Amino acid sequence: MVLSPHSHCNIGHSERTQSEDSLTDEKRSLALFVRQVMSACLKGYEYKVRVISADEQEAIELNESINALKPYQLYALIEAKNVLEQVAKVEKFTNKRVFVVNQNLICLAEGENIGAVNSEGTSNQISKHLDIDESNKRVAFRKSKTVLPLWLDKYLFEELGAQYAPEHTRYEYNLDLNENELKVYLGTYFPRSYAEIFCIFDNIFQNKYIYQAYKNKKDINIFDFCCGTGGELIGLLSALDKYFHDGKNINVIVCDGNEKALDYLHKIIDKAASLSRHKYRFVSIHKEIKNFDDVDKLDFPSCSFDIELCDKVCCEFISHGVNKKSYEYLASFLSKKLSKDGLLVMLDVTTKCEGTMMFYPQMMNLQINKFVRESSEIETLLPLSCATYKDCRIPCFTQQTFRVTHMQKKDDESRVSYRMLCHKGFKEYLMSNNFTKSKTHIINPIRYQQNVEGAYCNNSKGNKDFIDSFNINI
Repeated sequence: MVLSPHSHCNIGHSERTQSEDSLTDEKRSLALFVRQVMSACLKGYEYKVRVISADEQEAIELNESINALKPYQLYALIEAKNVLEQVAKVEKFTNKRVFVVNQNLICLAEGENIGAVNSEGTSNQISKHLDIDESNKRVAFRKSKTVLPLWLDKYLFEELGAQYAPEHTRYEYNLDLNENELKVYLGTYFPRSYAEIFCIFDNIFQNKYIYQAYKNKKDINIFDFCCGTGGELIGLLSALDKYFHDGKNINVIVCDGNEKALDYLHKIIDKAASLSRHKYRFVSIHKEIKNFDDVDKLDFPSCSFDIELCDKVCCEFISHGVNKKSYEYLASFLSKKLSKDGLLVMLDVTTKCEGTMMFYPQMMNLQINKFVRESSEIETLLPLSCATYKDCRIPCFTQQTFRVTHMQKKDDESRVSYRMLCHKGFKEYLMSNNFTKSKTHIINPIRYQQNVEGAYCNNSKGNKDFIDSFNINI
């Protein structure tokens, strides 16, 4: 087989003959992964890597000669003189099967296209483990994987000196991070926060009613409470860029107690603004929150917010003794500032709180359910199970998995729990057809895949059809 000259991604050592800007997220994810592996496997080799889709002519020709490639969606072709000699090494490094085309060309494949695709990006084999109808195998899970935009990837790691080095315990509390620790945070946790919020709003803005409501806005007001370096905020801004092409005035207010983190966010926002079709107005409030009196005293502009983010905040407040009822308090405080069609996202980690011996998702669900029961104005929008059974008092463990690929790591994983709140009238408008009551709600896709306890909302168990309770577009 002869390599065609119209390659999609050529990489020799660190050389690229075509910008990765032209690649889809899936292609760029595979290209980054293969480049990382080949830099270790093929030291001293002159090599090229190209990523092609299964529907391209070159892939069709490959399928004719290598039948085992047919189930896959993407192919990474690695060309180097006598690369056949390195097949065993490549398989060891990648833990994947390597297909040999000829002495100088090998192939890695990704994305088996068999059955329904679940939230983890793999074939859904759940029907082998659960007694459900064939027609119910295909659960439409919302998007859970993404790739850092190329500009952001380069800016974080090449200009700001971000470092990928996971240290979970050190970064449970982020107020006092120093310069070097912030660079680790930028390289490790910033991309995860980006992916979580980008994927959430990628699903939200696909809803035609929400899309139309935000399309009609000339100004979009955003508040990010305890923003840190702002990975979640940049994820939201990327989703707005993806879905809204008319230039909007995006007014962003952030608050955080770490001045160095705010300095980094200023730089990243400036870079994002230079590439956006929208006009940004950015205001930061430097305020250390020692108790909830400090929250009440925050000096806000007199406006309502269309989107509010409270990302991995409550776990810090609870673990450091600010207030054990942080979810309930902040849901009340932030929702007072929501516009009539505004959305409040409260997202947190899924670890156990040593002070209460409960998992944070359980505390979140109990406290926010209590707030919603007592509120005449605010209700839950996501998960759909909590929107449907708002009188629930069960401390269930909701968990969602997200993955992000960047130049330092392929499919880096984070597991979080989140709630989305809005005004009662907006929720009733969005859910007027009441489609959720006759469904079994999946609140933990990993447990669903494993067929273990805790996969479903207890209030919904027993219904015939299964839905992803975090997908507003089922």
